[in-house]
Parts: sequence; structure tokens; C-alpha cells
Amino acid sequence: MWRGRSFQNTKVFPMIIILFQRGGNNNASLIQKWCQHSRIPCNVVDVDMYGEESVTWHTQQGPIGSSHVTGVYNATYRDAGMFSTQAISTEYREFARHELHSLLFGSLEQVPHPHWMNHPTALKMADLKLHQLSVAQRIGLDVPETIVSNNCVQLREFWETHHDCGVVTKAIAVDRIASCGTRHTVLYTSRVTESHMTQLPSKPTPPVLFQREIAKKHELRVVVVDDIVFTCRMGKSLHTTVDWRTDKSAVDASQPYTLKDEIATKCVSVVSALGLRFGVLDLIEDVAGDTYFLEVNQQGGWGWMESQLHMPISQTVVEHLCS
Repeated sequence: MWRGRSFQNTKVFPMIIILFQRGGNNNASLIQKWCQHSRIPCNVVDVDMYGEESVTWHTQQGPIGSSHVTGVYNATYRDAGMFSTQAISTEYREFARHELHSLLFGSLEQVPHPHWMNHPTALKMADLKLHQLSVAQRIGLDVPETIVSNNCVQLREFWETHHDCGVVTKAIAVDRIASCGTRHTVLYTSRVTESHMTQLPSKPTPPVLFQREIAKKHELRVVVVDDIVFTCRMGKSLHTTVDWRTDKSAVDASQPYTLKDEIATKCVSVVSALGLRFGVLDLIEDVAGDTYFLEVNQQGGWGWMESQLHMPISQTVVEHLCS
């Protein structure tokens, strides 16, 4: 369900920029659809194709049309030009993508006082999962026992302590993806087995995140837009699935869910403390009824919460970008 203050759009603003990447989810298209429904002009920028057509910034002019921009919905990862730079030699391609990213976001910084969801500067810190866990703990949310280390002895000790209830591993940064051709590929949460542990080398490795697996009663997806909270409970298959994103039935069987007021308020506080206005949180309610915070991901999917569960998320985002 959703929770928050009532909102009345008292003024129509001229332009919203929607930044998206085609390898991601459909969040941006839902925002665009609501802009069109509300007759709010929007400029949709495919960041993967940025640079394919002429783009110009000048000290005397800034980005063309910037004076009309009043809101930016930022549904992107940290890269630009994934498709538009394919003709550039491999050794210079990453450099070219960073240059395009700097041009795009540097020019948007010249726009006078736009509403951002979310600003790229805030995302740099907010995407650090260890920072998220610390913020959530400080605000009063429970988090599962977690270790991040490149010391295989410490990783094994953690696994031996918790393997009876289960240990999972996941990426250390929230928005980290694996490249597969020209697609953005998500790294899903996986269970750590004895077989995995035998493959750890004796010398220091790249850092690995291990986390105690929580015995799930419910897994919750929470969308926060400023102080508005939307929540759904994922499907029953979660009792056997480590990461519900790998099981379509979890979405198909999801239902609206009402968070306790205390937990909802803390979710809003976490998003705000991370410098964000929009966040997608993953929570777990365990078999004892305790609620655990896992992470915040501005890239998290929520399309089915709108289309299937009738939660007005895109409407709320657009209204707040125009407030």
C-alpha cells in the first residue's frame, strides 16, 4: 500500500528531462507515459545512445533549452554512450564513455535549480552498500550480520558461524552490473555453499560480501518518493528463492502491503539521509516478525506495483518533480 501526505499540483512546469538506459528496467517509460497523460512536456534522453547525434555545450550559452528544464528523472547507471561509442577502438572506448557522461551531467548542472530524482552526486555515496547499512543501523533499522573482506580466513570463519542458517553473497556496490556485450546485466544475490568455500584461494582476493541469510516470512519492496511510501509483499515462492528477481512468479503473486508506521518512517529517513528523493528499498520480515533492511536501489523495478497493484508511483514522481 502507499502512505504519505496528500499532494496537489498547483503549478504546471514547462519541461521534465527523463534520463534512461535501454538495458535497464521500464521505470523511465512509466514516467514518460504519465507526463504525456498529464500533458507535461518531457525530453527523453537515451543515455546509451548519447553522443550519436550532435551535442554541444558553450560557456556563453550552456545547454540548449536549459532554461525550460525544471525536473530531472535520473534512471541511469554510471555510464554513457554504451551504444554510440561502439565504432571507437576498444582501448579508448571507456575514456569516450566517461567523457560523454561528463558532458551530459556537467551540462545539466548548469540548469537553474531543477528538481532531481536523483542527483548524480548523491548517488555516488548512496550506492555504497556499506554506507547504506551503517545509515540504516543509525536510524534504527535491523540489518543482517554482514562481512566484507579479501581475507579468506575471515570469510570462512563467518561462513562456518552462519552456514546453518545460510550465507548469501552479493555485489558490494548497489548499482554494480556485469557487462555482457552491450547489455547491462544484474548480479543477483546467491547462496554460498561448501563447494564455493573450497574455491577460495589462500591469498587475498578481490573483496567479497557475505551476509547471514534471513529466514523469510515476507520479502518486501518499498518505493519512497520524498515522504510517500509504497509497499508490496512478494510472492510465496520466496521461501525457496534466494533472490526473488530470478523468479517471475514472485512478481505475479505479489500483493499490496501496509508497513508499520515506525518502519515506513525509518525508510523515509534512510532515503533522505542518503541524500536521495527517490529510493527503492528491499526489506525482509523474518519468521519471528522482525523486519530487516537489505539495501536501497534507485534502479530497482516497480513497474508491476503500478500496473498490477495500481499504486500511482509515476504520478507521484511527476507531481513532485513539478512541485
